[in-house]
Amino acid sequence: MQTKYLLKIFRSFICFIFFCASFVQVKAQSFDVNKYIDSLRRALPELRDTGRINCLNQLGVSYSFHNPDSSRFFSQMALKESEKNRYDKGIGLAHFNLARVFGGSDSVKAIHTLKAIASFEKTNNQYLLGHCYNFLAYSYKGQGKNQLAIDYFKKGISLAEKAGATPGEVIIMYNDLSYFYQHLGNYKESFEYRKKSFELNKKTNNISGIIVCLLSFGDLFTEAGDIESANEYYQKVIVFFHSNSFKEGPPYRVVGLAFFKLSNNDSAMSYFDKALTQSESRDFDASVKANLNRYIHIERAKVYLSQHQYEKAVECLTEPLKYFAENKDKKSLALSSIFSMGQAQFGLKNYPAALGYAKEAFGIAKEFNLKRDIKDASKLLWKTYDQLNKSDSAYYFLQQFLIAKETLENNRSLNELAFFKATQEDEEKQARIEMLSKDNKIKEQDLIIQKQNFRRETFSKKFLIAGLLGLFVLGAIVFRSILLKRKLESEKRILAEKELQLQKLENKRRLADMEMIALRSQMNPHFIFNCLNSINRFVLRNDTEAASGYLTKFSKLMRMVLENSKQVLIPLEEEVKCLELYIQMEQFRCKNSFTYYVKYRDGVNTEEAMIPPLLLQPFVENAIWHGVNPKEGDSRIGIEFFQREETLYCVIKDNGIGRKKASELKSQLSEHHKSMGLEITKERLAILGEQGSDESPVEIEDLYDENSNAAGTKVTIRIFSLPAFEELKPSLNL
Repeated sequence: MQTKYLLKIFRSFICFIFFCASFVQVKAQSFDVNKYIDSLRRALPELRDTGRINCLNQLGVSYSFHNPDSSRFFSQMALKESEKNRYDKGIGLAHFNLARVFGGSDSVKAIHTLKAIASFEKTNNQYLLGHCYNFLAYSYKGQGKNQLAIDYFKKGISLAEKAGATPGEVIIMYNDLSYFYQHLGNYKESFEYRKKSFELNKKTNNISGIIVCLLSFGDLFTEAGDIESANEYYQKVIVFFHSNSFKEGPPYRVVGLAFFKLSNNDSAMSYFDKALTQSESRDFDASVKANLNRYIHIERAKVYLSQHQYEKAVECLTEPLKYFAENKDKKSLALSSIFSMGQAQFGLKNYPAALGYAKEAFGIAKEFNLKRDIKDASKLLWKTYDQLNKSDSAYYFLQQFLIAKETLENNRSLNELAFFKATQEDEEKQARIEMLSKDNKIKEQDLIIQKQNFRRETFSKKFLIAGLLGLFVLGAIVFRSILLKRKLESEKRILAEKELQLQKLENKRRLADMEMIALRSQMNPHFIFNCLNSINRFVLRNDTEAASGYLTKFSKLMRMVLENSKQVLIPLEEEVKCLELYIQMEQFRCKNSFTYYVKYRDGVNTEEAMIPPLLLQPFVENAIWHGVNPKEGDSRIGIEFFQREETLYCVIKDNGIGRKKASELKSQLSEHHKSMGLEITKERLAILGEQGSDESPVEIEDLYDENSNAAGTKVTIRIFSLPAFEELKPSLNL
């Protein structure tokens, strides 16, 4: 009986731990930890076997927040005695707590957690398995293993829900996964899990949780480019805060963030100050209070940065940075504080210090592939190197900034699609609710009519002879009206259902159109970006004559690109003109280090054959940069068109160094050219060929001479079959 009681208390304490670990608002006085520890230590000498092991594990958990050394001591004792007694549950609990209080690397924490999982799987403890998987996800997240982290987050949520975890625990897991998806740039999945958290918070009437979700919705819409919708959610945070009372204390920090997002810095700072005062006044554990204060100070620093008060921003960031450095923390909060300190030092014109912080932020963002942070850090590095008159480094990080910015902007249309799909489901759900509401109204009307019939029948019994004829006529009229009304309501329901189906079909068509537009929009900006890079190189080298000649050709090419980009398909003749102009520009830049030729075979009609604009340019670009340009001696590129069985083909051959040698050169260089348009072009060909042959649209072949040495590369592109093109015309709005 005593063992069962202790296990029940331990389960409740696990909930308490995860609640505190996520920095939600918890009153320390609601569970007196010190009294609980004293009671456990008094009971320990009298306990034996599994009861003693359970008590040791609970002491390890109880000490975990304010005395990690004692926590490790009791957990290691529990582990040793559990292994001696072959008590799987005790082994799992000891490893799980050691993973949480261990002060080393994420990989060591993951090892302890995996051992805990192995023990809980033997006992089939779904509840603790769910929490272990969630903690393991955090370990893999800290190691930059993003896909493993996502898999274990989802597995932990699934097990916790099946095992009957409390709504608060499930909400925390939803929020963790939503934040992780948001940092990875997957806004659709982040939106879905934040929506689940929002619904569960509403169901449990968790006002603070609702406010946090509203703020997160605003952040998601901001990153998707919908600033108007984002500001509406930030306003909802403020309105909801003022219209509700809070038993656990108001979430001042969240409201301050909403004001900051709305550029109301004075109100934001006022609420951050209230949050600090509230944190100091409450009976929190010292480590929990310190973590809460770090969050608030970093947000205050951002306000000071927006007001150009750089010295005050440095004051706010000094303590958090010291803590993160001592603990070797590279998580998102540490990255935010490091980058903010770099901005503050740049504002103070302390460029060497700013450079150090910017480099550190860029390294962390690269390590965890955080695209938004890569863009911000590379921009700060570019500006800092420029102030230090280091033009080569400034130019390199300018390129990194532009590439990251282009990637984020290209994803914006896809983000809008994701939000459209998610909100569309809510609209369909609302339509079904309205249909059910109409059915309920019909039933109520039927009930009213039945009551009226009953009264009329009672009246007819009293006046049977006098009113028999009138009652019969009246009954016939009422019956006929009921039939007509039901028929009319039935027809209305059928019509509404048909309209709903038509709306779904229209939405699917709009989604298909938007996806095609999003794909096409990625090509032309990328091509123009590469050309501008080329011009910029001549300018930086002070080769004004070459820059002028190159700019003249570029203006002509730009004119052709702008004209052609308005069309889904253009004549082959126009595509080849544009392609030859591009090759001439590359020849000019490469000092005529290669030659080229264009041939037509098998009766190809260049005026009638149609081709998507700028389709071939990425393949030619790849042949120049990675084939003939690195080669010494005679270099050439051949472009040949031919037609087989009403299918248009293009063959691009070069006598360059070959793909194997090109890959080796790439790995040896820290700065190398990357053709981002190549994969996009393959996707365009795949879309055009969906209704055609199953044949791959692009085939790449390595060429060798008689001595088996690399002699270049041959790319065969199957553009589309003419009959398939005729079927595609309606869907392309041609």
